[in-house]
Amino acid sequence: MGFEERWVQLVLRCVSTVSYNVVHGDYEIGPIFPIRGIRQGDPLSPYLFIICAEGLSYLIQKYETRGWIHGIKICRKAPIVSHMLFADDSYLYCKADTKEAAYNKERVCCTLQMPEVDNRSLYLGLPNTLGRNKSVILGFIKDKSLPSYAMSVILLPLEITKEIEKCLSKFWWKSSKSARRGVIWMSWERMSKHKAAGGLGFRNFRDFNLAMLGKQAWRFLTNPDSLVSKLYKARYFADTNFLNSTLGHSPNFVWRSIFEAKNIVKAGGEVENWVNKNWDVEVVRDIFNERDQVCILDTPVEDNLEEDVLARNDLVWNRKYPKVYKVVADAKQYLAQWNAAQGRLTSTSLTPVFAGDGAQFWVKPNPNIVKMIVDAAIFADRGTYGFGLVARYHEGALVQAKSKLCQGMISPEVAEALAIKEVLSWIDNMNWSQVVVDADCFVII
Repeated sequence: MGFEERWVQLVLRCVSTVSYNVVHGDYEIGPIFPIRGIRQGDPLSPYLFIICAEGLSYLIQKYETRGWIHGIKICRKAPIVSHMLFADDSYLYCKADTKEAAYNKERVCCTLQMPEVDNRSLYLGLPNTLGRNKSVILGFIKDKSLPSYAMSVILLPLEITKEIEKCLSKFWWKSSKSARRGVIWMSWERMSKHKAAGGLGFRNFRDFNLAMLGKQAWRFLTNPDSLVSKLYKARYFADTNFLNSTLGHSPNFVWRSIFEAKNIVKAGGEVENWVNKNWDVEVVRDIFNERDQVCILDTPVEDNLEEDVLARNDLVWNRKYPKVYKVVADAKQYLAQWNAAQGRLTSTSLTPVFAGDGAQFWVKPNPNIVKMIVDAAIFADRGTYGFGLVARYHEGALVQAKSKLCQGMISPEVAEALAIKEVLSWIDNMNWSQVVVDADCFVII
């Protein structure tokens, strides 16, 4: 790798002169002189490993720059990969010809003194190749205590997760090793519930599997510059993001597994997207009076959110219950706010004040009243959403109309809420005082 000879000799002296002493009880065994150098866990080991790994990576990049070796691309828009280093495992990719791969597999294994593996071999506890019958190939996983790594990479067949849960239930209900059957006092579905809900807190392994895969999917969104994110994006969602991706053509088993967790990540992303936002000043000023505007805008959303989340975590995970006086004070505050809201005489324009209003056909409003019709739409195939607004006089004449198209995927309820927000802002800009809004989303209204 080009290190100076004196520096190499100093490092080899540290490696060759190392010795170990083992203390067991009151006895000390040693010194022990390893004949193959330092072992994993030695303080010098990680430094030497990093130096060698960086040197090897630099040499590979040098060969690639000069055109002596060429990496691979899994698809047209994917980055070129020439090598990957995983701890003490190294992968080198090049063309399968005599110019770049000067040795065949047999000669490489002979030179490096390592055995050649077949397609049935395992890497990090998982098979290198997978066939159609996943239950047979992955059947050995159920014999492990908790296959967390496997569950974070692939979606185990439902048959295997049921077998794991069955083994756990047998362990709890059997009275002895010799007993074939035990008394089933509680169903596994109830045992997997949280303790606060009357269960024992055991994991539902299917849900746990999807949660682990959801963490991998979340990394696609939060760490798009990583190599794995770039490769999967180029292969499966090159022109969009993960939330708008499709299964694609000829997907591999890992992508199928991660794709199963997309709805979970998507649902959590929508909540995160709305919770973390500050108050929408425009909407607050359109709907509430000056006093309420000041009260609402002075309320720190994120600070209260963090406090609520911490309180919830203390209750669920740490079993810390709030003080009685705090509960009473919060209840009195909420009651006072509710009473104040009930005493207000103002009404919102979203309230349907006419019989039949909100139906699919035109309902004529009272004279000199403008009727606003609003509706939203989701275009899942293009990853967009939009809404249209139409204003008509009481006799049906068109006043104005507008539409808006936005990028992203949100729920229909959120799209309808954004459409109504746009209507309220439009009414304020037009200085209309007598308006009726017609929408078909009763959840928002």
